[in-house]
Amino acid sequence: MKHKLHKKLVALQMIAITSLLSISQVFAMTGFDEVTKAGNTGQSTVNIEVTADSEEDPTLFSAYIPATLPIKVDKDGNVHTPSNAAIVNGVATKGIAVTNIQANLDNNWQAENWNTDFSALPENSKYVGLKLRGDTLSNDGSFSLTSNNWRIPKNSYIDLNMDAKLPPQSVNQKSDAAVLSFTLDWSGDDTSTGPKWDNSSNNPDDTSGIRVRSDNILITGGSSTLNITWDNEDGTVSLASVTSSNEAIATVGSMTGEEGNKTVSVNGLRYGKSNIIVTLSNGKSTSYVLKVYDIGDTNNIKMELTNKNLKAGDTVRANDINISVPVVSPDGETDYVTLHPQMDDVVLADGANELPAKLLLGGSLYDLTMTINV
Repeated sequence: MKHKLHKKLVALQMIAITSLLSISQVFAMTGFDEVTKAGNTGQSTVNIEVTADSEEDPTLFSAYIPATLPIKVDKDGNVHTPSNAAIVNGVATKGIAVTNIQANLDNNWQAENWNTDFSALPENSKYVGLKLRGDTLSNDGSFSLTSNNWRIPKNSYIDLNMDAKLPPQSVNQKSDAAVLSFTLDWSGDDTSTGPKWDNSSNNPDDTSGIRVRSDNILITGGSSTLNITWDNEDGTVSLASVTSSNEAIATVGSMTGEEGNKTVSVNGLRYGKSNIIVTLSNGKSTSYVLKVYDIGDTNNIKMELTNKNLKAGDTVRANDINISVPVVSPDGETDYVTLHPQMDDVVLADGANELPAKLLLGGSLYDLTMTINV
């Protein structure tokens, strides 16, 4: 039996708080559960509304949230939260958005305003302050969301940038503190694009505290960048090395940034995969699977004018044209990258206007022509 998903849904997210007096590092989140696929049940509680109305909605709503959001307290009273918690949009053609977040506290935990002096609260008392993407938890369990801060482009994701506060803790304990209810809906923005979540780069068993992220697809013959972040522990932990396990496929270039947040250039030499090994000065290390894509069928390259209402006398610029290019991953999956051409500004005249342009793709320059009739 086929059902149609209603556009709006609520995803429930557990918050776990642990006080571990011997712990010294942050553990990565354990993974994702799909929360909006009809017929599936994940570890998170999911409310799916199946509607029998006549409204046509052929695109299934698909979003992923972390299975858990652990908060840990070390022996020095430092509060640690996951550095890689994110919400992923599983829809390839439409943008989504978080429209509301509500926290339901459990096990005697109470929400506390972020601006409270938590150090002055009673030791081992169960008060928690939360911040997600800069928006904070109120005493009533609600979040006041910043406009447009929770939009997730098609086939992309947003970081939760989670932070937390707790009173001083001296007794070992572990309990579920809250359930976060994320309400999601279509954003209405089906044009914007963003970085694609790559599950292969997020190893649930990796407790190094190092996060590696790429915001771009690396194409054979081209270059891209990796963002590497870690806790530099007040400048005492630095980046020791970044190496490629297969330099016939990919090489590592220059590095910029400060300790704790580095941008590293990588070069794709040929189609395939290479492990990028990141090592810190304290000996901790992680491995990131870097995929070098090949260009797909160039006959399927599509050019689209973003402004359909142009008239004679208007100027067309490179940013007014989106070029969709098929690329093939080392896993055999076809994806698409959206690029802008290299071209001079063109003032449109009445009739047919030919726009010569060039497209730099994987180190090669392609000649393209687009005709606009006004």
